[in-house]
Amino acid sequence: MLDQNPAAQAWLSQFSAVDQQVGRQFLRSLRLISTSDFERDLDETLAALMDDLGDQMVSLFSVPELVSEALQNRGV
Repeated sequence: MLDQNPAAQAWLSQFSAVDQQVGRQFLRSLRLISTSDFERDLDETLAALMDDLGDQMVSLFSVPELVSEALQNRGV
């Protein structure tokens, strides 16, 4: 399950015990998809967007993930 993933465990650890239970329920409600499925669907979505926009300019930017100071202090 997703809530057993080390990154998910680190994410959950920032919450109180009660909120961790809610977080686990949330994680268990998510659908995990493979990287290849994600890439394929993203390619299809971008191709459709480009078709819709025609000659308009488009830019994609990678945005770094923000890590809370509490997690940084723990070395996560």
